[in-house]
Amino acid sequence: MLEGSPFWDSKFLAQSLRKDERIEITQVSQLSDLRRETIVTRTDQTSPRIPEDLDAWSDYDIVLLGRSLQNVITEKSAQQLCEFVAERGGHVVLTRGNPCDSIPEATAIQRALEPIMPVQWSDEPLQYLSLQILAPARSGYWFSDNKMGRSMDDAYARLPGFESMQSIVREKTATVVLVQAQPSDVALGGTQPGIVAMHYGRGSVVGVLGEGTWRWSLLPPEQEELTDVYDMFWSTLVRWLAIGTDFQPGQDISLQLSRNSVRRSDGVIADISCKKKLSEGISPQVRLMAPDGSETLLAVERLPGRDARYRTTLTFSQTGVYRVRVDVPGVAAPTLEKPISVYDINLERMMASAELKGLEQLAQESGGYFFRSDQSRDLHSTLRRHRASLVTPPRLEFVWDRLGWMTMLLSWMGLEWILRRCFDLL
Repeated sequence: MLEGSPFWDSKFLAQSLRKDERIEITQVSQLSDLRRETIVTRTDQTSPRIPEDLDAWSDYDIVLLGRSLQNVITEKSAQQLCEFVAERGGHVVLTRGNPCDSIPEATAIQRALEPIMPVQWSDEPLQYLSLQILAPARSGYWFSDNKMGRSMDDAYARLPGFESMQSIVREKTATVVLVQAQPSDVALGGTQPGIVAMHYGRGSVVGVLGEGTWRWSLLPPEQEELTDVYDMFWSTLVRWLAIGTDFQPGQDISLQLSRNSVRRSDGVIADISCKKKLSEGISPQVRLMAPDGSETLLAVERLPGRDARYRTTLTFSQTGVYRVRVDVPGVAAPTLEKPISVYDINLERMMASAELKGLEQLAQESGGYFFRSDQSRDLHSTLRRHRASLVTPPRLEFVWDRLGWMTMLLSWMGLEWILRRCFDLL
């Protein structure tokens, strides 16, 4: 967390993140021209320095940028930060809008950070803006209703908005506006992007483009049920960014499988990526552990490009759950392991010959017909009768109202009456 001009926003944000016991924080704040404060929480670093190269930036998963960044980092460090996002899958969060001041001393830093800036700012200040959540933020992002456990439309309608922000000239093409800000004075202009997200290379950038969200943690008694929104907003944002990347938190290697479930006759491609360039002579060791406990060491090939990326192909000889294990000496969390489910070939598709007894029984139970290959004549006649019945469908014909049948019916009834009379059966 880098802050060149500490204010309430940075103070409350740092305190909020320290409440989450699973987040390690390194906070660097420039208090004055001669005084810099560094606070580490739950980390082993005793005297961390501001990263100056790509590998140093890669020690972190997420970088939070406050204001007046020209007081904290150099132009070279800012350029490496952009490469950290694009090439190493890092994440940057703008916590207070534009990280650089509108002064000549900040021009070089502003220019270096331009590739990862989601919007273009103007010098016009805006004050007291209300916030309204937009449709894209209602699903898939860190402060959706499901993740926050409440209606965020209602929360943003009741929470204070931004105290101030710089006016936005335009958003970049890849930028998604999640929350819009509306100035209290309509004469100052229309709506402004308030909270935005943008993918850049292998990483992403999230921007909270105004100041004043710290007031969410100091609400009056009538809004007491919303006091947890501030902590949940920032904590969930950090977790959402850290988990949604190729490299999991605290890991310098990633393992990506083309498939997690595969037929025994097929292969699986495994890609191994490293955040940092490996030392000379060191390459990932990939082992494939079979369900019966046997283990195979696989050969890996280096893929072209600047990144340390490797690939190997997995093949399988039996069904069950295999496990792929990757070991890379000398990196953080040097071991990764993933399962692969291997199933057998579909025998029904491979052995497609007909089962005659089953087909005959099926025909009989469904009211159909069964013919063998030597019964083509019977099939022909049966089809002909069936087609004829479709042209002239069967219909009921009554015979009782015909003369012959009526005469026979009356004669039989009369004879029966005479016989019963003769034998005193009536």
